[in-house]
Order: sequence, then C-alpha cells, then structure tokens
Amino acid sequence: MKNTRQKVQKINLEFLKEPFINVTYNGNATNDVIQSTIQKATATILSAFAEKERQDIRQRQAEGLL
Repeated sequence: MKNTRQKVQKINLEFLKEPFINVTYNGNATNDVIQSTIQKATATILSAFAEKERQDIRQRQAEGLL
C-alpha cells in the first residue's frame, strides 16, 4: 500500500471585495464553525480550479511539442 501524506500549507488568502471568505492561518482553531467551513470550501474550490488550469496548460504544451 502506498504511503500518502498531505503537506499542510499555511496560507493567508484575502479578498478585498468579499472579506467574509478570507482564508487565514494563525495557528489557532477558529470557534466560528460557519467561517471555518467557508474558508475550507473556498480553499478547496480555488485549488480545484488551479489544478484544472494546470492540466490544461500541460495538455496545450504537449500538443505544441508533438
């Protein structure tokens, strides 16, 4: 079985127009369950879009190299 470990990233992500979805890491667990959930969802959605964009870039690069 493959041993997989996820590296925990400590990020701060601030939105000027929608500060309620800011993702901040201060080392402490937040007591606000809704805010914590919104932060996790925001980070997950943004990382999914970034992953898709990276896949598209790799595909375009591969097509250009053939």
